[in-house]
Amino acid sequence: SINLDAGAEEYDESRTKRQKKKLERV
Repeated sequence: SINLDAGAEEYDESRTKRQKKKLERV
């Protein structure tokens, strides 16, 4: 459970970074 939560956090972070990069491009 803890490992899954940590993985979810990392996934959210990477996804947010990707979204920010897309916004910066536009």
